[in-house]
Amino acid sequence: MLYGTDSVPADKFNIGRLVMSKSNKSTESEQLQRAILHFKQHQDEFATKHHGEFVVIYEDKVEGFFDNSIDAYTAAKMRHPSGGFLLRECLNSDEEVPAIFRSRVA
Repeated sequence: MLYGTDSVPADKFNIGRLVMSKSNKSTESEQLQRAILHFKQHQDEFATKHHGEFVVIYEDKVEGFFDNSIDAYTAAKMRHPSGGFLLRECLNSDEEVPAIFRSRVA
């Protein structure tokens, strides 16, 4: 799911994805896997304590919880300007809505 505002373009604002720089992709891929695993292992706890808030995870550490996605992204980008963080909304697994992309390109 992509969000954007006048100050943060949608293509620069990835919710539920690792925001990565263009260098060192293999390390960032491993970093993404660790961040996703950490989120999945603690998803129920996050949803119970911080339902509807946004969590920022860098490597396998929680950087913080925020009331909205803009604040979460801004804080994470200030701490980690090159990217490498995961930003997810704290929801129960049954509340998540998968993103579905379709293309007519053959």
